[in-house]
Amino acid sequence: MTEQKEVTEMKGAIFKALGSKTRVAMIKLLMIREYHVSGLAKALDISVPVAAKHVKILEKVGAVENEVFGKTHVLSVNRERLYEAMETFSDEYEIEVEKGASLLDALREVAGVGVKRVADREFIVSVDNEEGF
Repeated sequence: MTEQKEVTEMKGAIFKALGSKTRVAMIKLLMIREYHVSGLAKALDISVPVAAKHVKILEKVGAVENEVFGKTHVLSVNRERLYEAMETFSDEYEIEVEKGASLLDALREVAGVGVKRVADREFIVSVDNEEGF
């Protein structure tokens, strides 16, 4: 199996695992802080066995990590794995800027980044025509 096919299958497995509202809710909670499985169950108002089943699915695809401290298992989200999966939806940009150019100069070259000058300063005011940045 090629490396590209393996990556595609890994991403597909993560998206399949996130096909459950319960597992998405777990990821959202774990993005904020670490939990024990019983804490996740309580936060989501589900039984511990049901929570454990969902956690096992998330662990299998690498979206959640389990760290053991004595007899206690602490769950945390694997942000890197989630970010890798989300790369599916991102565009890559390759731009050239002059030596000494600022980050703002580089961002100006990326389509969709709106910059506004206010007095003697410049600010990013939109990304992909969505204001508020």
